[in-house]
Amino acid sequence: WTSPSYAQNEKAIKAYNEARELQSKGESEKALKKIDEALERDPKFADPALLGGELCLSLNRTPEAQRYFDLAWKAKPVGFVAYRIAESSFNSGLYDRAAWFYEAYLKSADRRSPYEERSRRGLENANFSIGSLAKQGREPVVNLGNSINTPAMEYFPSISADGELLVFTYRDTTSSKKDEDFKQSVREGAVWGKAEFLKGRLNTPDNEGAQCVSADGRFLVFTGCNRPEGKGSCDLYFSMLGPDGQWSVPRNLGDSINTPQWESQPSLSSDGSALYFVRGRLREPGQSDIYMSKRRPDGRFSRALRLPEPINTSGTESTPFIHFDQRTLFFASNGHIGMGGLDFYVSTLGENNVWSAPVNLGSPINGPGDQSGLVVAADGATAFFGSDSHSGGFGSFDLYSVRLPDSMRAMPTSWIMGRVISASNGSTLKSSLRWTRLSDGRVVFDGSTGSDGRFTATVPADGEYAFTAEAEGYLFYSGYYRVAPGATALDPIEIRMEPIVTGKVLRLNNVFFSTNSYELRPESRTELNLLVDLLKLNSNIRIRIEGHTDSEGDFEANQKLSENRSKSVRSFLVERGISAERLEVKGFGESSPIDSNDTETGRQNNRRTEIRVID
Repeated sequence: WTSPSYAQNEKAIKAYNEARELQSKGESEKALKKIDEALERDPKFADPALLGGELCLSLNRTPEAQRYFDLAWKAKPVGFVAYRIAESSFNSGLYDRAAWFYEAYLKSADRRSPYEERSRRGLENANFSIGSLAKQGREPVVNLGNSINTPAMEYFPSISADGELLVFTYRDTTSSKKDEDFKQSVREGAVWGKAEFLKGRLNTPDNEGAQCVSADGRFLVFTGCNRPEGKGSCDLYFSMLGPDGQWSVPRNLGDSINTPQWESQPSLSSDGSALYFVRGRLREPGQSDIYMSKRRPDGRFSRALRLPEPINTSGTESTPFIHFDQRTLFFASNGHIGMGGLDFYVSTLGENNVWSAPVNLGSPINGPGDQSGLVVAADGATAFFGSDSHSGGFGSFDLYSVRLPDSMRAMPTSWIMGRVISASNGSTLKSSLRWTRLSDGRVVFDGSTGSDGRFTATVPADGEYAFTAEAEGYLFYSGYYRVAPGATALDPIEIRMEPIVTGKVLRLNNVFFSTNSYELRPESRTELNLLVDLLKLNSNIRIRIEGHTDSEGDFEANQKLSENRSKSVRSFLVERGISAERLEVKGFGESSPIDSNDTETGRQNNRRTEIRVID
């Protein structure tokens, strides 16, 4: 959008045209001198003043730019000048000034489409930004320090569930190499240790960037561009950490994820079941949307689908991060109400699997210009991000942390580490793992161990959970956990799984009855459905369902209660297709305690349902 020339002075026009030519050649200072010459010859010539303002903005000389814009408005207080001043002021973070000039444009006689709609949107953004600055919290933005940040560029952070490992992209623009590589820092108490390059086969002479590390810190998904095996310009790859501390040779994630378009900026859910990432639009260079792919039972990812509104817009969405709670998505966008450029937002996946309207994180995290690459620790409150717009940095792009406002935090998440082994010989087992919230039956973690049997599981830090592990040829493991509000690290566990052989016993820790009742409570279904699956998968085995009580109450009544509870479990299994001929029942009453009946904890342990393999 250019204005008609209002200048009558030919020498002013000549100086203005020379200034434009000098600007196109990158000779900014000479261009500014010609702009000053044009304004001196004709102070009512608005075009050179506008050019001077925009040129100074490109040189990061905001006060000087506003002086030129004021001259332009003084020369020609008309709509097109107001619009250009409003846009420049907004992009410089001068929100009050931007709002005034947007309003001036909307009141002008020469307003027109599409600038009228852009001005209404701009005014909405400016007023939001004014409000955000007015209620800015007191939480400081903290530079992560010189153990991580350098005069080079550090950005795209990712963090493990336990908060002990930080992996990020590093680019040294001062050297001739200038490619991107990965570094990591390990927390040493309250501070981060000296960052080092990742070891192994991951870093190459080519660019590696925009990565995410898995919750256990042993799996990395990242962006690689222009590689021989690539499907498009940039693809997603993965690498695994070996027992020797070396990262493996990267492998392409395949054509269910990668396309002839551009894929980048991955975020892997804490249980590894979902991968979020960004894909460029084929016919709109520079524009991108957020996609998500689910991991299939065979370990491969399904064909990725674009996230619906309200996440994606007609603008650009980038750098998604799915929190450890697996329900809270942080991302950057310029398509929602914001403070300029790409801002950070947060949205929550509801129980109906619909994303909530994104909320702008506001100041001091967001501001004019582009923000990119934010992750949030398991506590739901501590955010890490890269930026070049905060004072006191070590280089052009540094890593920072900040505490999020209460209303924008993810759900605090606990984590537990452990391994799965065979009870018969101590060998490690690869098994599937699942945590289910007993209050509503929602699966909050659905993952698996590595080949070494080790795992890191994350669950919301408040509630009662059934924890199960399954491995071929073994009885499933059944665990019950009560996670206290705000809990972080849970005690490590070793799961010993019993092979399916005659005489082996499995305690069903998540089968529940009301007091003095043999009616199954609804939260028992999760575990009993696993038992159904086990029996269908192993159709040659027979089991005995054994009920036990504590010693409270009448002996005969306890005996009858234990028998009826065993029968209730049998009825559940038969209703779901298991032959009654494969199911025996027996009640033991209070005759076979495994703990003292003198304490509530002991009595609770004695009240139990077990299955025993009998054939």
